Amino acid sequence: MCRKAVMVALLTLLAVLGGCLGATSSALSQECNINSLGFYKPPPEDLSRDEYYGWGADKLRVGYELGSGADILLVAYEDDTVLGVKHVTSNRAVASDGEILNLDQPLKGSHTVRVLAYGDTNGDSQFDPETDTRCSVQTNPLTLNFSQLNTTTISD
Repeated sequence: MCRKAVMVALLTLLAVLGGCLGATSSALSQECNINSLGFYKPPPEDLSRDEYYGWGADKLRVGYELGSGADILLVAYEDDTVLGVKHVTSNRAVASDGEILNLDQPLKGSHTVRVLAYGDTNGDSQFDPETDTRCSVQTNPLTLNFSQLNTTTISD
């Protein structure tokens, strides 16, 4: 009898905890709705080859997977400095490879950059660091000598 009561209490506790964990996870995915984020074909270390894949001193290339109804801001950083922002929305689930994230200014010399995703909490299509919700996905840091990359006019 005591063993049965302990089992029932344990199962009840697991069900409650599972519901709480699920609510936290779904709240995050509803706010952000982005599953993955990474740099798309970063330039090779040997930049004598012409394999930039659209990278430039004024742009990064990223790949991502969005869930249905996503409203995301991709924000490029060096340390705590915002380098550029791209607003991305989707009515259906989508995967994108090679999306262009234009930088506000061309970079010169060596820089370590990363891209973080934020949910556009207030729906204004603008990055509001105090308001927009930081998502759990981001790129790994990438160090490039941007002086070796062309400044080109590849459009979105």
